[in-house]
Amino acid sequence: VVILWLTHRLLAKELSPRGWLFVVTLTICSRTVTYQLNYSQIQLLLAALVLAGYAAHRARRPGWACLLVSIAGILKFYPFILLPWFIWSDSGGMRSRLYRVLGVTVFVFASVVLTGPALWRDFLQHGIPMAVGEEIGRNFHFSLPALVTNLGYAYHDFHLPPATKQWWWLMGTIAGLLVIAGAYCVCVMTPRDPNTQFSLLCVA
Repeated sequence: VVILWLTHRLLAKELSPRGWLFVVTLTICSRTVTYQLNYSQIQLLLAALVLAGYAAHRARRPGWACLLVSIAGILKFYPFILLPWFIWSDSGGMRSRLYRVLGVTVFVFASVVLTGPALWRDFLQHGIPMAVGEEIGRNFHFSLPALVTNLGYAYHDFHLPPATKQWWWLMGTIAGLLVIAGAYCVCVMTPRDPNTQFSLLCVA
């Protein structure tokens, strides 16, 4: 509901009532949305936070925008990829941008301290390797790194030594990072179209 409400606010001038009805219908009937409701952990919450951040960005409240995206990033790392865009794309001089960087840094540091540095250390040591392992052989993991890694595994009939597994995972990671870097390059070349930039970076 929050995501649809924010979408309606952001696209009120671009969407006719009939177009809006079409968007709502597609959302309700979407198999992907149903899948998220049934099986995901917090993906819809993350989407709502990021979209709320973009709404704050459009409302010329860059501090709130960065805070909302930072909260999403603390819950799951991926939204942090959007932070450079939120920090630098808003109007304001270098001092304003440095203040936003400082604010994000203080928030992340405080979050780590309050939730316990030992938990974060354990997560980096044990949680991430386990999460990476779940990318392999799971047909519902819709990420580019997982696709590249699984294709490499399939090429070897899923019987390959640890060094080769690591190599394919590295190739998948590089492919994902290249797509993100390419999206940022496109953003640099289209500086006056925030809707396209935000959408492209979300897809990346």
